[in-house]
Amino acid sequence: MSLPSVPSAPLSFALADDPRPTLELSPIERSGRLSENWADYERTANPRTLRTYQAGVAKLVAWMDKQGLAYTFPVDPVSPRTLAAWIDDRGENLKPASARNYLSGINKMHVLAGWPAPSKAIAVENAIKRLVMDTKAPQRQALPLRWESIRCALGGMSDSLIDLRDAALVCLAFDTLARASELVALNVSDFREGPNGYSVWIARSKTDQSGDGQFRFVSDEAAQRLTAWIEAATLEQDAAIFIPLSTVQTDAPADRISSRDVSRIYKRRCGAEYSAHSTRVGGAVAQREAGIDSGLIMASGGWKSPVMVARYTKEADAQRSGAAQLARLQGRAWSGREM
Repeated sequence: MSLPSVPSAPLSFALADDPRPTLELSPIERSGRLSENWADYERTANPRTLRTYQAGVAKLVAWMDKQGLAYTFPVDPVSPRTLAAWIDDRGENLKPASARNYLSGINKMHVLAGWPAPSKAIAVENAIKRLVMDTKAPQRQALPLRWESIRCALGGMSDSLIDLRDAALVCLAFDTLARASELVALNVSDFREGPNGYSVWIARSKTDQSGDGQFRFVSDEAAQRLTAWIEAATLEQDAAIFIPLSTVQTDAPADRISSRDVSRIYKRRCGAEYSAHSTRVGGAVAQREAGIDSGLIMASGGWKSPVMVARYTKEADAQRSGAAQLARLQGRAWSGREM
């Protein structure tokens, strides 16, 4: 007895899942593989990271065009020697941190297209080392915004809506060590009161792309200022905590302030020398000066590694070094400066 024939279903692999190496694909298929993988990557990547990656590729393409070099990626990978020459050219006053960020984007593009990451080549690594050695001035760090400066600024604020909002923002930023992007993403419902005190829920951050989230501590003073602002502005639970208060009418008004607005507020309230990152740096430095160890500072600001904490607090750490402790024991340190 013969079995009835079953029509065969054609197999249709997406280019992203095609088992063939990229080298075996046609030029059109190579472009298609990158497009498919990039579209999938965009769904979970941080928008700021995407912009940095795209900026790096755009700068490389512009440089190659200026040099008369053909940019054929993703049909062909970018030569590590070409990347090394780009870095050595020092275009636009290139700094080590920017170069590494741009290279991360170029690496990501290559990996998504199925090519090896070119910046792993020795030629590129050596070019980065030369860039670091040739960069004479240390990279500028945001000026720490300390609580003393914040307290002084708070003393000059009133009960107006804009003053209530800005006071709540600066106090919350100092407590949570939150990045500007994390602050502007907060909703009213993220502000919580628990049996042990107040906190805010940071749903996603630069170093938490999986969206695990983290609770950050909020002091009673910051909580009182947040509550005063939320009640005065009659904000609903699903509303952004920090909304714009501009009187200028636009066709598409924003429902929350931007990261750039955070920087403007710090400058207006505390001084033109401060930036959006100043409360993050200031909070870390203040904790270190209070004798708090790196692990707890990392937890306070959502860092995954002690590297950035050490960078922010290196001046404060000098006052806690063995030499500093010895000077205090021998009575050679200035009085009133014990850590």
